Amino acid sequence: MRLATEHIRVLRQRTRVVLDAVSCQLRSGTLTGIVGPNGAGKSTLLQALAGLLPVADGRVVLDGTPIAAIDRLNLARAIAYLPQERRVHWPLPVRDIVALGRLPHRWTPAGESLADLTAIDAALATMDLVGLADRPADQLSGGELGRALIGRALAQKAPIILADEPAAGLDPAHALDLFGVLRRLASDGHTIAVALHDLSMAARFCHEVVVLGAGRVAAAGPASQVLTRAHLEPVFGVQFVMGRIEGLPVVLPTATRP
Repeated sequence: MRLATEHIRVLRQRTRVVLDAVSCQLRSGTLTGIVGPNGAGKSTLLQALAGLLPVADGRVVLDGTPIAAIDRLNLARAIAYLPQERRVHWPLPVRDIVALGRLPHRWTPAGESLADLTAIDAALATMDLVGLADRPADQLSGGELGRALIGRALAQKAPIILADEPAAGLDPAHALDLFGVLRRLASDGHTIAVALHDLSMAARFCHEVVVLGAGRVAAAGPASQVLTRAHLEPVFGVQFVMGRIEGLPVVLPTATRP
């Protein structure tokens, strides 16, 4: 599935422009990284792509159809959205948190279907949550809760996944596992976009990258062509060193620019 913004303008508090004339496209089989400094508009872009924020100008389209014209149930079946905020308001067990991802597919209030059970069990296993399935949310560490919420998004089985800082709070092993999962899902034909700050992870795992600066697209395209000093330094206001360590790409900020 193809999800795209066409020259969108998004306002906060009715007057503050957060995104201005932003066009980008997310394609099937592609993991796209959205990067930029704090306040660049990354979270706002993901929310607009998910249909959670209205656009003042332009439009968001899903396979050519304006997202505003798609009913909410079908949209929930098409797009799984993971917000940056990691919070659960009730002490639900981990399994119940993950099971919430199946709500768009539940036709009746009856028990879970075989498809539900399979999706929930697969998400628990993928996010290394089987041993935590019965633990209440208020007894989880920040990283464990983050994995549970990612599991909820995976259980949704949506062809499009939009994740805002999905690796925040994860230890290195689980962060690497997560991006490995996202790459495999993209290889299977999913459309995936993640906002992230770790530019080395973006260089290693993302097929394409969108660089946002002050609410505009500063650069977009294949990761190897976008993650360059020429594109990054003016946006982030720091100097970078680009290189490889044991064959893996590294993007290292070294000093703020004078």
